[in-house]
Amino acid sequence: MNTKNNLKSQETKKKIGNILVKLLAHKSISNISISEICDLCHVNRSTFYRHYRDIYDLYNQFQSEMMKEAHEACFAPVKEGYLPFSRTCFQCLFQHILDHSDYYSNMVTHIENAKIVDFLLNRSQSSELQPLIQMVKMESSEEESFRLAYFDGGLNAIIRHWIETGYSVTPKDLAYFMEKEYQYEVAKIEETAFKQKE
Repeated sequence: MNTKNNLKSQETKKKIGNILVKLLAHKSISNISISEICDLCHVNRSTFYRHYRDIYDLYNQFQSEMMKEAHEACFAPVKEGYLPFSRTCFQCLFQHILDHSDYYSNMVTHIENAKIVDFLLNRSQSSELQPLIQMVKMESSEEESFRLAYFDGGLNAIIRHWIETGYSVTPKDLAYFMEKEYQYEVAKIEETAFKQKE
């Protein structure tokens, strides 16, 4: 019975989150009311308040959940033995974006300087990246910060362009473009990883 209630609760939160995304395409969070969300979701206010303190709590929880999903999508292949930022990892990340296209289109449209990569990868909490950074053997923390800035800038621009062009290529094709762009770096990392296994 508890599992059934939990599933129902998750479905309700998902429905509320989806309505929030649709409303954010047309108005700012400060102009969205709880009553409006409840009416569109066909839930009463007490149901809303069972899950959220207010509209901003809803927004923050939804963002946190989306960040968690993005991070899991990107790094799930690492658990199967793929290197971070291999073509497979990129494809999983891009598929996540496409699956939540309304949300990410809204982010790009309404937040001019949105740092999509920071949001997607949640690097500050990402232990998966540490082995990769160690493999590359950067000579200093300054080198690390500049190379990550270069990578982030390129990936941000690619994702933004993909969204602005209406997701004009498949996640698989975009992952292939990324691999070609960074093939030298990826080849160096894979070579290092191979040598460490010997």
